[in-house]
Amino acid sequence: MRSSTRPSRLLSIDIDLENSRLGFRGKWLPLSVKRSERTTFGLTVNPDQEVILRVPLTAGDESIDRFLDRKENWISRQLTHFEQFQPKTPERRYISGETHYYLGKPYRLRINHCPRWAIKPGRYFIVIETPRPDRSDLIREHFQAWLKEQSHEVFNEIHSRLEHEFSGKLGYWLPEPNIRHYRSIWAQYDSQAGTYTLNYRLVQASVASIEYVILHEVCHRKYPVHNKRFYNLLDTFMPDRVQRKMELEKMMV
Repeated sequence: MRSSTRPSRLLSIDIDLENSRLGFRGKWLPLSVKRSERTTFGLTVNPDQEVILRVPLTAGDESIDRFLDRKENWISRQLTHFEQFQPKTPERRYISGETHYYLGKPYRLRINHCPRWAIKPGRYFIVIETPRPDRSDLIREHFQAWLKEQSHEVFNEIHSRLEHEFSGKLGYWLPEPNIRHYRSIWAQYDSQAGTYTLNYRLVQASVASIEYVILHEVCHRKYPVHNKRFYNLLDTFMPDRVQRKMELEKMMV
């Protein structure tokens, strides 16, 4: 990798591959380069302003430079877009009174001292019964496990409903989603397997946002890359997808 930064010709962006960072408007942002057995380049800008570059195993610095040169305007637009959501929301705590989201609705936690673990969502509160109310780390662990358990039922129900609504118009559908934890993305489509995976934390978003993510991944079966044809197809079935995406991005940061 290079040892020097490369200033953009058109924009205030410096790309420093050696130190895995990108300079934008006077601050350094994380730049991750992920190599895999793929044949194309991919680029993602997350709502926390991390830039992720996916490249083939054999990609050299020159080919990476050329790709980034072509994408600098796009990177700048994405970073500018996500700046409106900064500063990042402080990490949520797992104590009584703290607000957490489930299906897009804010709930306050209520921690009760009980002999056994149980999590019970109510109208305004999510009650967590625990023998260790003093251990927020254990409360977090149980709450995340509960979210993951709930996500299976929620995602499969929405997946099936959308299948009934759109599979006939699309002429295809995907199998029920796999579920796992991703640090900075909501979903991923596997073009070789013809399957997709959802981040279990998506269950904290609204149903409208979950619908957007699922249909987004389903459209990738026909168009694996984010080009004009992909977005035209998505817009055909979800004309308000931009508003749904904005709502999801605000939650993510």
